[in-house]
Amino acid sequence: MSGFNTAPPREGFVVLVHIPMEGLMAPYRDVYVVGCSTHSEAEARIRSLYPSEPNLTIYASPLQIGAAENLRLARDEVRSWQ
Repeated sequence: MSGFNTAPPREGFVVLVHIPMEGLMAPYRDVYVVGCSTHSEAEARIRSLYPSEPNLTIYASPLQIGAAENLRLARDEVRSWQ
């Protein structure tokens, strides 16, 4: 299996999803952790979860060094943060 990397990521992101809901005061919000190495990767993974949502706003912050390993977060894993 050359070229296939199963090692856990050294980096990850906490991602807040914000979707304004028509007629409601409060927007829909959800939070995820994503195992990846760049902000753009994290954003792309979350956008793929909401393909038909044009008003999606994403806020992504990097996890602290080593936090992805502590969370046992796999590469390219998207996990709901509760």
